[in-house]
Amino acid sequence: LLHSLPVQYNTPDGMALAPDGSVIVSVPNFGNPSYPAALLRMANDTIGFFFAPPKHPDTKHAAPMDLAYGPDGNLYYADNQWQYSKERKSRLMRVRMQNGKPTTVETVVEGFRLANAVLWKGDTIYVTDSHWDTPEKPRASAVLRFSLAELNRAPVKLQPGFTDPHILATFTTQDNPSGLDNGADGLDYDSKGNLYTGGFGDGILYKMTLNPDGTLKQKTQFAKLDCVDGLIVDRTTDRLFVCDSKNNAIRIVSPDGKVGTLSE
Repeated sequence: LLHSLPVQYNTPDGMALAPDGSVIVSVPNFGNPSYPAALLRMANDTIGFFFAPPKHPDTKHAAPMDLAYGPDGNLYYADNQWQYSKERKSRLMRVRMQNGKPTTVETVVEGFRLANAVLWKGDTIYVTDSHWDTPEKPRASAVLRFSLAELNRAPVKLQPGFTDPHILATFTTQDNPSGLDNGADGLDYDSKGNLYTGGFGDGILYKMTLNPDGTLKQKTQFAKLDCVDGLIVDRTTDRLFVCDSKNNAIRIVSPDGKVGTLSE
């Protein structure tokens, strides 16, 4: 056991490696939202309060999920409002950092439904939306991408549906025993620049290859698990470490798509 958190931090979710080697942990507190959401800082053998994310003006809740430091040195996190509203209230937020400490926070993208994973690759940030669906496509999810330059100009307002130019790829959650239709969840890339994501509900792990201009070249099914929640890629070996939340397990997926278990 690394840390046992008190009740005011009842639902930890995402983690980001900070430039100083510490780890920032997001705590949306979905398990008991009477406690405000928080970001914690884990360093050496200690963990403590780092930042209080602002509440959404409509839902009156903050819900930080995955997070990552950008090339500008600032911290970005997905504010997932799905639990409190299905009306595309989720956002991508930027915490301005100065000397390793958080200062101000601002919305850089709005209009997600279930903003989830956050990944920087060069000057491009990728975000998964696990419920990017419409009445015509009720099981759809998506990976969207944004350039740092665009985020620096003005807040991006996403358009509902499937014509928004920020959509890189979409997915359809397949039937599964749990009946869950949450789609694209975790996200990372390998040493060759290929992206990986997978469905929380159906456990299908996808590989995405990109064209030189960053658009989608090909999307293929890479492996099948019970559930794909968060994931990271060890780019020295290109092995994927995947959270299988349905089984409280961490799976290892090799570069040839074979699935093993690290812990369950």
